[in-house]
Amino acid sequence: MVRLRRYWPDLRSLALLLVLILVFYRQTALSPRILIGYDIFTYFYPNEAYAAERLHSGQLPLWNPYLFTGVPFLANIQTGIFYPLNLLFLLFFVPRAYVYSVVLHVFLAGCFMYLFARVSLHLQRWAAFLAAVVLMFGGFTSSLVGHLNQLQAATWLPLLFLLTDLTYRERRPLLALATGAVLALQLLAGHMQESYLTLCALSGLVLFYGGKALWGGYHPSHSEENSGEHPQSAAREGVLPLGEHLRGKESRTDRWRTALGSVISKEISGLALVGVSLLLGFGLAAVQLWPTYELANLSIRAGGLTYKEAVSFSLPPWLILKSLLPPVFDAPIFSEYWGYVGVCGLILAALAVVMRPRDKHVLFFALLALLSLFLALGQFNPLYPYLYKILPGLALFRVPARWLFLYTFAMAALAGIALHILLEGTPSARLGWPGRAHPAVRVILRLAILGALALLPILAYVALRLPYPLETPSAPTAIVWLVSGASALLLIIWALSTPASRLAIGALVCLLYGELLLSSQNLDLNRPNLPEAYSSLRPAVAHLLADPGIYRVLPLSDNTFDPGDLREQRGMLNAVLSPQAVYDYIVALKQKETLMPNLPLRYHIASIDGYDGGVLPLERYVAFKRLFPLSRKDAPDARLREQLETIPDPSLLGWLNVKYILMDRLRDVWADGVYYDLALRRTVGPAGTRDLTLEHLPDFETTSIGLVSYLSGASGLPDGTTVATISVTDSDGKVYTAPLQAGVQTAEGRYNATVGHRPARRVMAPTNDPQVWDYQSQIPLLKPIFPKRLTISSVAATADLHLRGISLIDDRTGASRPVVLDNFLRIVHLGDVKIYRNLAALPRAFLVPEVELVSNDAAALDWLRRPTFRPREQAVIVQDDWPGGDQNLSGAGTDQATVDILEYSPERIVLHMRSAHAGVLVLTDSYYPGWRAWVDGHEQRIMRVDYLFRGLVLKDGEHTVEFRYEPRPLLIGLLLSLCTLALALIWVIISIVLPKAAPFRRL
Repeated sequence: MVRLRRYWPDLRSLALLLVLILVFYRQTALSPRILIGYDIFTYFYPNEAYAAERLHSGQLPLWNPYLFTGVPFLANIQTGIFYPLNLLFLLFFVPRAYVYSVVLHVFLAGCFMYLFARVSLHLQRWAAFLAAVVLMFGGFTSSLVGHLNQLQAATWLPLLFLLTDLTYRERRPLLALATGAVLALQLLAGHMQESYLTLCALSGLVLFYGGKALWGGYHPSHSEENSGEHPQSAAREGVLPLGEHLRGKESRTDRWRTALGSVISKEISGLALVGVSLLLGFGLAAVQLWPTYELANLSIRAGGLTYKEAVSFSLPPWLILKSLLPPVFDAPIFSEYWGYVGVCGLILAALAVVMRPRDKHVLFFALLALLSLFLALGQFNPLYPYLYKILPGLALFRVPARWLFLYTFAMAALAGIALHILLEGTPSARLGWPGRAHPAVRVILRLAILGALALLPILAYVALRLPYPLETPSAPTAIVWLVSGASALLLIIWALSTPASRLAIGALVCLLYGELLLSSQNLDLNRPNLPEAYSSLRPAVAHLLADPGIYRVLPLSDNTFDPGDLREQRGMLNAVLSPQAVYDYIVALKQKETLMPNLPLRYHIASIDGYDGGVLPLERYVAFKRLFPLSRKDAPDARLREQLETIPDPSLLGWLNVKYILMDRLRDVWADGVYYDLALRRTVGPAGTRDLTLEHLPDFETTSIGLVSYLSGASGLPDGTTVATISVTDSDGKVYTAPLQAGVQTAEGRYNATVGHRPARRVMAPTNDPQVWDYQSQIPLLKPIFPKRLTISSVAATADLHLRGISLIDDRTGASRPVVLDNFLRIVHLGDVKIYRNLAALPRAFLVPEVELVSNDAAALDWLRRPTFRPREQAVIVQDDWPGGDQNLSGAGTDQATVDILEYSPERIVLHMRSAHAGVLVLTDSYYPGWRAWVDGHEQRIMRVDYLFRGLVLKDGEHTVEFRYEPRPLLIGLLLSLCTLALALIWVIISIVLPKAAPFRRL
């Protein structure tokens, strides 16, 4: 009870932090509403829902078969399967668990910062409280609300600093064990970049301690650290530089040698324990790190990132004001660039530097803040290209702006130290210049000088205006900055004039919190939405879920389309949501309707696309994507839907088991009440094919044919020149033919005064070239018919007819049906988005009779690009992967071969094959180490087939084939983690049993 009473004031401070965080996150933490930011909704929710579902069923989610043609799930460190606090997602509705996790981790970060400030920095309670407020509610932490794994990893930084500091100072093995355990938690949280930055900062801390001990006379084990006083106060009480207190008869050289040896021995023991804690942390997390290491070597991160990739999302210098100062009333900039700690926090951090420039902690955190900000500039930093080459690990990560993580932590510590100084009272004798002026005047003058020096780079940038002018805030935001800064200075003057003024200190804390609270109003954390945004089901998804088969989809929709029930949705939502929240809700509906980009995982709908932003996709998948007609740059982690402007060849998609294609209707057009599907383009003429025949037409009684088209190379043709003919065959076999004439039904797309024929009826410009016009016409039929075949034949010698859309029209009712310009695609759902069924889709597993052996992966890709490649008949295999034998297995077809999927689960697939001929079984799931196969109970090595997929050589007859995913790195990592845990437990038990044994008490 006495001990609890001793810590009661600190517990009250932590309770007050909890109150502040509930106020800060009141719109989500204290209401049933949920967050629906882009990454939250389309990345974290699907991952967490999938993991929770599998764990609830008693299965460890090792594999994800629903994205990228299959990828590891657990090995992707961002899923955080082994992170203990992710158990929240097993207990609560996924969006609510996300909110609870955010609030919990922000609170823990504040508690850890408070403890670090109290124990390591020896700050008074109010000072430690303010440091926690800066860290919890500053811009960087607020930006992590949309990136849960980053927030989870960042939370443990202050605690790691505290435990590393104690381990180094106290040299107690149990503290080293605690440090390793916390490091393991951070590693398991799921964001390696935050752990990398943490290790960089901890390395700097240890080097700083060692440097101070060797050159500045400071060693962390000195009594100043245990006195409970601020280090500067302890220094004034007589801690002398190294060697000054060693007096005796020995020579000066002997005294220095003795002192240096003592310091070095202490440094070595401290460093040794810190090293042990690092090994312990990585050992405990090996169950996650070892599978992730294997995945990283096969992913887009293999070999590191190029310089251009590594400097993406560098902090732009022209955004420096909006990055380091709160947005208040302005729209916030890109969240990766948030690093503000409030105007009040910035002034307090500067105050610490001004008043205690020689304090070891002030010096360390000032250097950490400046270095972090310097590195956050990335490509705008002239030294970054050299650091990229020489600094270990820097080439593994992008987004240099994330160095603001350490900047925020350092500024929080400096702000807390400044408040501690104000609480102590001002030691005027130590302020020096300018003479005998009042301490408050001297502090303000030095703050002004420091501020002017800080503004010099900004003013230089403004003068040069390179490459963009400095972005400045709006007038209301600038006014708040000025008022907040002036108020902070007045309160500081008050505190300096009246030492230990609790009222002034409390006002500073309130000012800082109020400023950060006001600045959060426009952030995503204050834009919660209805739970129905997550739980409601959209028509397109319902249509796909109605098909119980095993297939894949390709979503190609743009996110700018409007759902058909937009008016109804707005009518229902306007009464309960703000206009911004209504907009966010509609965006969420569109994301579900188009399955962007990882939402297929949530609905267990397999897609060939996906997004990760970390170690995925696999490197081979990125190379395989180049088989598609990518119209935009092939960024390694770019979503396929953003790189395709039109539907790829249905045969190519069918090879990948793509049965459905989702696409919006933004490219389509209505003309005279007729809807035209413009998703595809076909060219008839010298540059294309001479004839285009379309079958599988809609079963629709038709009186006229609608056509959207344009010509190229026809500018010299006069009016009425026939460029093509259109023939329609009805159900009785009768053929109706009509001409397509320049200047009547169609015209030159790039129309100008030199064109020899009149323009036809214009309807719209294609999105790819606004200078090219489309023309619409209707060709009447002699009587109503049910078309079964439609053929367009070119008769022009030089002109090309570019077909954009065809529709069947019933002029009697005004109804129409679009015709897809491909015989393998049919529209099966026409709502907010179109869903095409691909009739060329192959099954997920099939047997091929022939093998083409190639020398390497490049040759394999070249073979797959050939127009003559037939995936249903040929298997392309690299020579080294071939198990041997005759590469032409039978020379016979496999038309009579059947492959039935008896079971298809993420980590286990069971097939039954029956064939009269031998062949290669192709399973169009990603080849990846850890997959094993058994044929009739006998294990057989899996080959990599067609560059990306799995394959087995099978003899004729009936076979039962089983694929199982049993990753060996997981077993190795688990063994390492268990061994590390066992050693740690043994160490703890020995320490308890032999508490006075020197090796277990202190080194």
